[in-house]
Amino acid sequence: MARTRYAELDILRGIAVMGMILFHFLFDLNFFGLFSIELNSGPWFWFARSIAFLFVFLAGLSCVLFSHRKGEGSYSLLRERGIRIFLAGMGVTLVTFLLFPEYTIWFGVLHLMGVGLFIAPSLFSRMHYTLPLGVILVGIGILFSHSSFLGIIPQWVGVFPFPFRTFDYFPLFPWLGVFFLGMGFSTRMYPHGVPRPGLGWETDSVILRGLQWMGRRSLIIYLVHQPILLFLVWAWLGGKIPL
Repeated sequence: MARTRYAELDILRGIAVMGMILFHFLFDLNFFGLFSIELNSGPWFWFARSIAFLFVFLAGLSCVLFSHRKGEGSYSLLRERGIRIFLAGMGVTLVTFLLFPEYTIWFGVLHLMGVGLFIAPSLFSRMHYTLPLGVILVGIGILFSHSSFLGIIPQWVGVFPFPFRTFDYFPLFPWLGVFFLGMGFSTRMYPHGVPRPGLGWETDSVILRGLQWMGRRSLIIYLVHQPILLFLVWAWLGGKIPL
């Protein structure tokens, strides 16, 4: 019988949360002129992409494990959760549009997760398609990121990897492909919801338990961490943030 939680997945998600907070703090310092570091290329760019890949991959993997625990009853639950997360993403869109209109998050990670969770149940009976489908979507995203064909598609659609100003952008190509890769690997790492040897960790480490705690609360941390970081920047600047 599938477990309710797997420590290794929560730990990996917790690591991703820590990486996200670090990168966003550096971004905020850069954005408000308190620090100068190249984040759009080089090591920090690939660090951010690795953290994003881990988040999205684990989301795809975890939704399949959830379906093993809950059975067909999980389908409607996942779709409802997908809608809620997508609406949370729309809330982020509204806030960024009001505060930073030039950098509005039109289709960020929450929008992507919402779409992925809503679509996922349609693939549970066709899991053998998820890996090749994921590879195809990732490949198309990489291909189109270097194509002038994108000029005829509105940027806000959230389909292809446009280069435009925004705080956060996770187009369906390639990132929905990463979500599908997570789904596909779930059947190899946790066949029928049961971990292969070497997985299903148990640990008493304080550090790892802390990462588990963060991993289990990744959504709420995602929603609140930026206001906290902005408060720290505000305090650093003596109560003033140059907008």
